Amino acid sequence: MDCVIPELSSGPLLKRRERGGVFFSAREDRLVISREAVAGRHLWHSKTDGVDGYFFISNALRDLLVARKLQGFVIRPVAEA
Repeated sequence: MDCVIPELSSGPLLKRRERGGVFFSAREDRLVISREAVAGRHLWHSKTDGVDGYFFISNALRDLLVARKLQGFVIRPVAEA
């Protein structure tokens, strides 16, 4: 799923690949994702990212993880457009 909008995202590691797609760091870049692309999903992974082992989650899933006091997750908010 191509959910990151590179034109609205920024950061030191964000860059476009020559053959298309986007490379980014979920830790270091300020990402903006497409609300339309992820509508109705609670867990997803961008198919064009440079991330190894990072996933995006919905606000609803984040709230459930927090409410259940599940540990071992690092949650970093991203913007939507």
